Amino acid sequence: MSLDYKKARETLGLKLREVAKLSGWGVGTISDLEREGVGSDRLKDKLMEVYGLSKIIDAPAVPVETELEIWRRRARTAELQLADLRAELRRLADPGQPSSRLDQIAGSNLETHARRVPVHPKVPRE
Repeated sequence: MSLDYKKARETLGLKLREVAKLSGWGVGTISDLEREGVGSDRLKDKLMEVYGLSKIIDAPAVPVETELEIWRRRARTAELQLADLRAELRRLADPGQPSSRLDQIAGSNLETHARRVPVHPKVPRE
């Protein structure tokens, strides 16, 4: 059973130059392996490592995030946090606007509760 290196790379959403950078091998060398199946065992082992595949059975191993996947996940997380910070800054600039749907729900519940609870005038301290 031979591994289709090109299909493995495309399945992971990687470009040749990304694999070359992650593996330390040249784009042409990797391309030759994908097209002709010609390449050293060291190259094949390195690509299997980059793709997160088992060297023993040519099948997906226990899912392991590649370095690229880790950085992509971190970037997505940072983008979401940045969006949250921007929304919070907009809310602070305009205090009348709730910062999230949760704040809107909480605000409406507080208003409803406030209408049900009678307000007692403060008794002045003596």
